[in-house]
Amino acid sequence: MARWYYLAGLSALSCFLQHAGTIDSDIEDSEEKELEYQAVRLAKYCPRFYLQYVNPYSDVVFGLIEPMVAHYALGLKKNVEVSLLQYIFEDTHAGLMAGYGASVLALICLLVNKDQQIRRKAATVAENLLEWSEDQVSPLYIIVKNSIVDDSLPLILGEIVRNTDFSHSGRPIMKFIRTLLKNKEKKEATDIVCGVCSVLLDEESLEKSESLEELVSFVTELKTDSNTRLAAALVAEKAGYSSKAKLLYEMLSKADRKRFDRFVSDSKVPQVLSIDLSLSTEMARLLERAYHSTKYLHKIIFEERKNLIPGLTVLRSGDSPTIEYNLPPGNYRLMRLASIPDSSERVVRMENALARDPYEFRLYSMLANGYTEIGLDNKCQYILEAGYSKLETLLGEIESESYSLEYDRANNKPLLDLIVDYADFLRIRVGDQTRAIETYEMLLDIDREDDVHAKHGLLNSLFRQKNFMKAEKLLERYLEEEDVDFLMGRAFISAIRNRKQDANIYLLRALRTNPLIVEMLFRDMGSVKFEELKEEDDEREAAMYALDYRQVWESSPKAYNWLKTRRISD
Repeated sequence: MARWYYLAGLSALSCFLQHAGTIDSDIEDSEEKELEYQAVRLAKYCPRFYLQYVNPYSDVVFGLIEPMVAHYALGLKKNVEVSLLQYIFEDTHAGLMAGYGASVLALICLLVNKDQQIRRKAATVAENLLEWSEDQVSPLYIIVKNSIVDDSLPLILGEIVRNTDFSHSGRPIMKFIRTLLKNKEKKEATDIVCGVCSVLLDEESLEKSESLEELVSFVTELKTDSNTRLAAALVAEKAGYSSKAKLLYEMLSKADRKRFDRFVSDSKVPQVLSIDLSLSTEMARLLERAYHSTKYLHKIIFEERKNLIPGLTVLRSGDSPTIEYNLPPGNYRLMRLASIPDSSERVVRMENALARDPYEFRLYSMLANGYTEIGLDNKCQYILEAGYSKLETLLGEIESESYSLEYDRANNKPLLDLIVDYADFLRIRVGDQTRAIETYEMLLDIDREDDVHAKHGLLNSLFRQKNFMKAEKLLERYLEEEDVDFLMGRAFISAIRNRKQDANIYLLRALRTNPLIVEMLFRDMGSVKFEELKEEDDEREAAMYALDYRQVWESSPKAYNWLKTRRISD
């Protein structure tokens, strides 16, 4: 079943790449990978389409075709720049790790496309991938060597020649051939020479150029077979290099001399490429069929998604089942919304998006931040409560009293982030520590790795509520925690329990962990003007944390008086 899901995800991606208005040429690699990943996630929960609409021969027997669909789809976009198209064909560590390695088959399919503009763009990409230096192996060489298609280099370089000006592309091609020879890959080099010559001979006329002359001279000096020399001799004759053609003619076998003579008399080009390239073109046609199948699947997927009821899926059953939300977040769309520069417009657009998709839980947190930014604090509370209420309804459908939502599952992240945002809002802005504590404790029950750091908010709420006994138990529960929150908490508890030496030790450890926050704590907080500190300024964040700790210490006059006698160098 995994393959069907995978194909469906690629169908969503291929349709996006083909039909979205534009793709930014400077889009981050991580964003591209996220887009591809989310397309795959999208397919996972579309339950009815997968057997009914797929042609198993073209899409499954050749299982290695799937990763190539995305590359091919991007290449079909008329407005995509060469630099972006080239980037996805390069062999990168990130690409390999994500399972979207560069595809020779997709490149071949683009090089033989009916549309001249697509062919030329693909040829430019392939030409750029030829570059080979002392520090870096040619990207084209790497992806070809990892390809499922044999003998694809002669075809690719031949199509570069067919779709570019050889006076320009000939130089990198010749450098590539010479490097192959240097690496003792003589057969590969001579096959490419024959393939290049075969394409040049198909042209109506050949104009003299430095690149063409270099090709002929290279073969003349090369210790090679008669067929390769014949290919170069025919090119020399057609281009008007008579003396070079004659020199090569003298090196030919009797049979090849006859073939050369027939070409001179009737201009009929003999077969000079000894290898069969039909497999490459046949497989390229299969890829094209796979692409059209996935485009068709795309429509089915989104129809299914509209009919899909949001819910929670049990991944592992038992006394405490593992749960996953069944709708993937629309990360790419959310990223585009977040990038809108005008705050008011961004909020309106997010409101509209949430009205269309009320189960896109990340939007609730984004909208709350947007309302705060434009000064609508009352709406901030309303939207967080609305999101939390909808989430509570979903969680209420779980039959088991104990369950876990793992944060490392992408679908669960928006849910857990929303819960912690709501708890933080109750703690800091509303001041309702009772409800905040309940929410943090629920988070610790379901997110057992505590990836959203609920224990930090819980500790702060317990201190604000002056529930020192429960705070002390929490500190004992997480003895391994050594960040500034827990060190400051231990220092405070030690101070109110009259363990001054321990309090001193914890303060010094907190100072080493985060000196800026502790220094701010001992500074006159009245002198800190928050409006003068930039939003992203480290001092602003440190001052906010320090003020929070100050309020905790002030909740116990005895502990606070002791703190005022300390010096951070003590």
